Amino acid sequence: ASSATVTTSTSTATPAGGAGPYTYAWTLISSSGGDTPTINNPSFASTSFSKPNVADGQTFTAVFRCTVTDVYGSTASDDITATFENFGSEIA
Repeated sequence: ASSATVTTSTSTATPAGGAGPYTYAWTLISSSGGDTPTINNPSFASTSFSKPNVADGQTFTAVFRCTVTDVYGSTASDDITATFENFGSEIA
């Protein structure tokens, strides 16, 4: 069995309302186990997430929150769930 670092596709926060420019802050809320996942671009609208040492056949989930702040200091946040799955050596 082998393990790998699994990186998700990109997630993008799209503010509706408020006034730009906006700032973005992604944070980890919870993780289902294994090594702690990382946020690859924690202060940008778009980011992906990575989790190291995911063994063949393992699946983990993590919840991340993006808090957006507008030019006047108003904030809004939303949570997303990311799935990290190592499909292993399915291709011979």
